[in-house]
Amino acid sequence: MRSKQVVGEAALLAAVSICLAGIYNLMAPKEKSLAWIGHYSARDSQRQTAISASASSPAAGGSKYLRGIAPPKDPALLYLEVAGDVAQRLQAAGALVIDARRSDAYERGHIPGARSIAIWERDADEKIGALQKEAIPFEQVMVVYCSGGDCEDSKILSEKLGMTGFYNIYVYKEGFPDWERRGLPVHRGNTP
Repeated sequence: MRSKQVVGEAALLAAVSICLAGIYNLMAPKEKSLAWIGHYSARDSQRQTAISASASSPAAGGSKYLRGIAPPKDPALLYLEVAGDVAQRLQAAGALVIDARRSDAYERGHIPGARSIAIWERDADEKIGALQKEAIPFEQVMVVYCSGGDCEDSKILSEKLGMTGFYNIYVYKEGFPDWERRGLPVHRGNTP
């Protein structure tokens, strides 16, 4: 008698769960809802193929390739500090590199391809917002640097980026002086 009651309650619980899941799926935005059985369109299949192809390209900053060579990072951390060899490897693989130093220091020399987001300048929040407007994915691998040593600008900027939603952030702890000491290429001017 007791086992019949347990089976009946389990069946009722399963039925209620399925109904609630169906209602949620109907109310969810199209991009978050699941397709019903038998209702997959060819367009859905083509879109998924295109997403997979673009994500596997080594040139895509948030690609599996780039994320595969990035050091493992605890998801609970906003950023991970890395040494120069790792920063160089990530930059060469297409990571988004961000210079947190003031714009005059950036113009005197920066890592090739680096964008300037000087944390203490007025337009810093606008530049962070521009990353989102460009639809840069939150999984984008980023290398943030400043002047190394006691400079905390790269860490402060990384925290802001992390609070915005980006989560693959690596702080080049020795910063630009180490890049120059290594004899690596330097770009001058106000463009990446």
